[in-house]
This record gives sequence, structure tokens and C-alpha cells, in this order.
Amino acid sequence: MGIVYVSPEKMWDTWIYQAGNEFHLFFLSEGNIGRAVSADLIHWNHLPPIKNMAVVGDWDETGMRMTGSVAKVGESYYLCYGSRGEGTPIGLIRSEDLVTWTRVGDHPILPSKTPYDAGNSWRDLTAYLDEEAGVWNGYLYAIHGETGKPAIAHIRSKDYFTWSYHEPIYMSEETYSRTNNGFVDLEVPDYFEMEGTRYMLFSSCQSRKHSTSGRTDAMGTWYIRADVGNESWELPAAPLLLGSGQGRFDNYVGRTVMFRGQRLLYHHTWGEGKVSWATPKLITQDANDNLVLRYWPDLDRLITGAATVNRNFSVHAASNETACELIDTTVEDFMLTCTADVSHANSATLLWHVQPVRHSHRAGSTIVASGLHIDPKQNTISLMEVRYLEQSIRRFNGNTYPRYLRDNYAFGTLNCGKLQIRIISRAHQVEIYINDVWVFSMDMSDLPLSGQFGILCDSGQTHLSEVVISELEPLAREY
Repeated sequence: MGIVYVSPEKMWDTWIYQAGNEFHLFFLSEGNIGRAVSADLIHWNHLPPIKNMAVVGDWDETGMRMTGSVAKVGESYYLCYGSRGEGTPIGLIRSEDLVTWTRVGDHPILPSKTPYDAGNSWRDLTAYLDEEAGVWNGYLYAIHGETGKPAIAHIRSKDYFTWSYHEPIYMSEETYSRTNNGFVDLEVPDYFEMEGTRYMLFSSCQSRKHSTSGRTDAMGTWYIRADVGNESWELPAAPLLLGSGQGRFDNYVGRTVMFRGQRLLYHHTWGEGKVSWATPKLITQDANDNLVLRYWPDLDRLITGAATVNRNFSVHAASNETACELIDTTVEDFMLTCTADVSHANSATLLWHVQPVRHSHRAGSTIVASGLHIDPKQNTISLMEVRYLEQSIRRFNGNTYPRYLRDNYAFGTLNCGKLQIRIISRAHQVEIYINDVWVFSMDMSDLPLSGQFGILCDSGQTHLSEVVISELEPLAREY
């Protein structure tokens, strides 16, 4: 899976509006607003984009470039957006049916004002109606005028069109740091409540965190929290909800939507392949009110059949040796689930899309694959690129299987005697869940997109039980 929707137009930040049983997806697309609609958040029907309505000389002549949102006021729908220019003001377009849109006035409705700096960071408005109080609360990414710090701005309105400006709900501790303090960006705020706790998501890619939330040099979507009725927001100890380490850019702008009583996180991908809309993830809380992303069971609807069912595999390797066993199944888009026991090995790597790549200048092939590496001693899970010489292994009794790190995640403790593993690969994206908790989403478009499966065991024994490899519905692609 990894991906559920790819647009023929270019895609960047996304937002959803639910109207009845339909979910309308909007996204930035080179000055226009892309669109699609779905009833299940899995299968999408592409719609024509909303074209830029500005002309040369208008305040928004460069197009609808900054992330927006949709709100219903009375019987009309309003889509807010930002454009490039001094102060990055925010304007509106209006629709009666979410299909045909018209421009609202010739001027922006929401310029940057005190207590915020009239610079370029005034954008990403999302507004929420407090029905009991009859007031809209709006949140934006801004720069606080007095301190110069990145902030999540707070504005209020009774009619959605005229706003009062208030002090930010949260400001970065420092304008930039490679420690776990401070954020350069607080982009695309997204607010929700869950079981007595308020949460605010935001995204930052410049705030490279040296070590946080199990990752090193991390970026992505973060969160702060506060008790309902408490205006004091805090950054939790592990604030990265969705993201990557190792300086990678794989996922960005996580936002939430309610679907049949469950809150889901959605986001777009980011990598060498085409930017796309990723698989939604189930948002849950642990006992300490920390947010946890889990596998969303509705994604099982993409399974079309099973290529391998309830098989068991054991691989033994002598001390200081590596053993490899291939599984005689070849699939392109798949979901693999299994229980892994790596407690009796130094480490193990699950392989997929194992494919020989022929050399043009010499005999033989290099075997190339994607791999999930499990290290019980370090309590880490890593996504790897695996490359080894076929002749070295088969003809010359070689025992070298080079693995190249893409990203890793450090657990506090990891029960390697019974790991529930879920690997999902669809098109150029892969997702990894451990015990059905999300760990990785990554673009693997530079590696083979089909091939066999396999297991590498380093010194000892690795056992996989209840292995199920399911084929997935191919992704509908228009590119």
C-alpha cells in the first residue's frame, strides 16, 4: 500500500472536507487546487482542478500557492488559500456544491496583523467552529512580532470573515537548534480533541532534530498537547508523530479526519517518486495520552488474494556467518504479515522484491532487494537497500551480503522473540508496522518493484511463522 491515490497533476499539501458520505480531497498543484473525491478514503475519483482565477496585477496573481482548508458557512462552502507576496495574505473562493468555485472579492480577507510579523510566514489557516460558543477558532503558522519566534497563531471570528487576533497558543523555544528544542517551522496546524486531551499537529522539515522519538536527524509532523480547559500546551517527550530520520524527506503535512467514528491521520509522500496521497493511519492514545499511529484495518479491502498462506520458515547460520533463504513467491504489490523470532540470532533481514540486475560490463548479476533489518542487541528496526554479487555467493562460496541503511528506528525495548511484522508495498512506496504500530513509510522507487522474498540470518537462527503474503489491488495510475 503506502499509496492509495496518485493524481495526474502535481500534488503538494492536502486537506479534506467531508460532505455527507463523501470525502473531498484538495491539494496544492502549481498555483491551482487539485481535487478528488472518495467514499472510503481508499478508492478515489479524480476531478478537474480548480484553476487559478487571479490575473496579472491581482494580489494573488502567482496563484493559490499556500495550504488551505474548507469550511461551510451557512449554505456555502469557502476554501481559504494563501498566495506569494508581501505578508502572504489569505483569500477565499466560494462554492455552493464543492464543484464550481468563484472568487470572493478582489482583496485578501486575512492579512497579517499585530501581534504577528507581516513577513512571509502567515499561512496555512485551518478554522474550527465551536458550536456551543458560536465562535470560529482559527490557527495559522506565523512569526510572533515581539519575539521573532515561529508560532502557531490564534484568531477568532463569529462569522468566519472578520477576525480578531490573539497571542499564539505555542511558540518555538528557539528559532533553530539541532537539539530537541525549537522549531524553524510550525506549518499547517491541525487541531482535534481525544478522550479529554487537546492535540495540535504541525509540520517542520528544517528543524532537524538530532535525536528524538526513536530517530536521528528527524523531520515530519509533530504534535503538542493540553488538557481540555487548560491553555498551557506542552511538547511531549517523543513529539514526532509521522516522519523520517537520517536526514530523509519521506512524508509531510499530517492532518486528521474522522471516518466512521475513528480518527485517521492522512498525509502526502515525499521522495524520488511522484508525490502522492498516502495510506491513512489510525490515531490512538497510549496510557499517558501520547499519540500512536496504528494500522488501519480498512486497508485490508485492497487485498485481492493470497500468494503464500500460513507458511513457516527457519534459517540457520553458523557463528560469524550469514545464511540466506529465498521464498518461492514473486509479487509486485503486496502485504506481508508474519511473526518473527530473532531472539536467537545476532540480527536478521527480511527481503522483498529480490531481483537480479545484469551487468553490462562483466558476467553475472548483482542481486538487489529492499530489506527490513532487525537488530535485537541494539533494539533497532531499519529499512535497508541490499546488494550482493550473485557469483560471489553461488560460485565462490562468498558470505557477504552488504546492507545500506536508509532509515532506522530505536525502540526502548524490543521483544525480538515475538515480533508481529506487517510490510506493505504498493507502487513505489513501502510501509512497515511492528506489532501493528507504524514505523516507516518510504519511497523505494530506485529499487526493484517486483521480485522474490527472502530472509538473511546473521549468526544463529531466525524463525518466521504464520507468513501470509497477500496480493494487493494495483494502484490506478494516470502518469
